[in-house]
Amino acid sequence: MAKTRTKKQVTVPRKICVRREVNHIRDSEALERVQGLHTVMAHMDQALATDTRLAEELMAPDGYYEDETNREGNEDAEEDSDSDDGVELLS
Repeated sequence: MAKTRTKKQVTVPRKICVRREVNHIRDSEALERVQGLHTVMAHMDQALATDTRLAEELMAPDGYYEDETNREGNEDAEEDSDSDDGVELLS
């Protein structure tokens, strides 16, 4: 029969255990700060997108800032193009 091997229990010094725990806490806190920063940035991006969309709606051609004189001029041009100016079609 083959001899079975067992792993020897290794005791880690307390100083190393404390250092590992401190490093873990530090890394966890840093990760939480980064995740919080990402959350804040996502909220700011969403607010900026909303503001941009509202600004674009206000500046749209059918919005408040349209020049009414251009609209009237274009309507007159369409009326002129429809008139035949005295030209008769012969059939």
